[in-house]
Amino acid sequence: MAVQKNRKTRAKRGTRRSHDALTGATLSVDSTSGETHRRHH
Repeated sequence: MAVQKNRKTRAKRGTRRSHDALTGATLSVDSTSGETHRRHH
């Protein structure tokens, strides 16, 4: 069972979480029809 031996600091926790943020889907506009779509779909 995973139980930590020492408390991790807020800085270490924040550094680990820095890449966890969700980003919106990248949208593009079709040059021929003008329709908005997700990239590569």
